[in-house]
Amino acid sequence: MKKLLIAGLVLFLTLFSVGGVSAKVFTQADIQAQIAEGQGEVKLGSITYYISAPVVIPSGIDLDGNGAELRAVTNTRIIVSEVGASDLSISKLRVNGDKRDIDILVLLNQNQNVDVDRVTVENGKHTGMFLWDVTDSSVTRSTFNNNGEIGGDSALFFFGGRFNEAYRNKGYNNQNGISSMGLEYSDINQNKFIDTKLDAYNFTNKGTDYPHSVGIIATQNIGYNSDRTQSGGSGMHLNRIKNSLAAYNILEGFGAHGIVFDGSSFNDASHNSIKNTGWSAIVAYATYNDLTNGSANNRIADNLIEDACQTQ
Repeated sequence: MKKLLIAGLVLFLTLFSVGGVSAKVFTQADIQAQIAEGQGEVKLGSITYYISAPVVIPSGIDLDGNGAELRAVTNTRIIVSEVGASDLSISKLRVNGDKRDIDILVLLNQNQNVDVDRVTVENGKHTGMFLWDVTDSSVTRSTFNNNGEIGGDSALFFFGGRFNEAYRNKGYNNQNGISSMGLEYSDINQNKFIDTKLDAYNFTNKGTDYPHSVGIIATQNIGYNSDRTQSGGSGMHLNRIKNSLAAYNILEGFGAHGIVFDGSSFNDASHNSIKNTGWSAIVAYATYNDLTNGSANNRIADNLIEDACQTQ
């Protein structure tokens, strides 16, 4: 009997020691193997995967995270799509940058028909998710926390692209919330970003060769800072934007402005609630405005303003 107990104890220690079967570390290689073998949907285990090289997603793959966490262990991007891939999705997944020096945690590169849903992106030292010239795609019901430390770092960034949607996303303590350069004909709707260090929503053109971005609809979004003195940005910044709408947004507690038009024209900012800004509630630089009836250029009307240093 004593020998049996000793043998059982040795077996237990063997199985659960550092060198035993339970010590397997799951990595990006395990995910990549599933993707290679998968036909369409790839469902991960509800475990932590330790990422030392990017997980590459090709066309036609639906990556169901099933509650898994992908955690960076080196300074490398965590998820990247194949350049030009189409018809892919990522859902129910946690991406953790662990504040390593990674420029982008999730990169979607020149893709079409991408669906990102219920993905958490957190602890990125720089940008959380970057969509580069992506079209006909959506980022929905996702969470972005603690991303970015400098300048243009953002929770969610669109560079170029058309016909995209950011819907019902939320975030806390990011450098910027949702940003874009050159995004066109796209919908930014019902998102909520709390305690951004700079802008909650920042839309600009792509550069001097692209005079304006057009057709952004930003409605029913929330930007809120609990301490205005900790915010150096604005609720919504529209830089060289045309034919766009900013309406029914709630913007509160920004150290600079509520809404900024900078070199922008033929836009509508109406029915927004703006409160407790360090400077103007709504300001327009280098642009022409009609503040009465919207008959020319930018229309700014019917906004609710409270506790701003200046109204317009």
